[in-house]
Amino acid sequence: MHDALFHTVTPFGSMMPKYLKVRDMREKKFTLLEVMVAALILGLSLVLTLQILGTARGRILRAQRRWARTHVLEQGLEFHLLTGPDEEIPPAFLPEGFSVVCEALDPADLPDYADQPIAGKTLARMKVTVYGVDKEETSSFTMEKTMEQKGY
Repeated sequence: MHDALFHTVTPFGSMMPKYLKVRDMREKKFTLLEVMVAALILGLSLVLTLQILGTARGRILRAQRRWARTHVLEQGLEFHLLTGPDEEIPPAFLPEGFSVVCEALDPADLPDYADQPIAGKTLARMKVTVYGVDKEETSSFTMEKTMEQKGY
């Protein structure tokens, strides 16, 4: 009698406790609580996924803007390393709205040996500054270059 209360015979003939009995899917219906919990879990996972994607998109946009500023500065540096501080960068060389200004700095801050010409060239210091679309300074870099003696 004791076994009859706690075990049932499965379709394959094995004995299984009644509390572990698997109901047929036709008998199994989800309760309202189970449906609400499933919807809550699904909603939370959707919200977290959207938040992660939004954060990633913001980081990508910031990195893209930072790369663009750095790229324009590098273009200006390369141009002025090749041509010197007196040349103007052609407008097609830069993105629309950007400008690059190069100025020769006072050589007084350079080391003493910088005044001594070597093969007709002296050391010069130049500052390259990039201005953005809003005409505000976005980045700058100070560099040294050997140049023909012009009195910079």
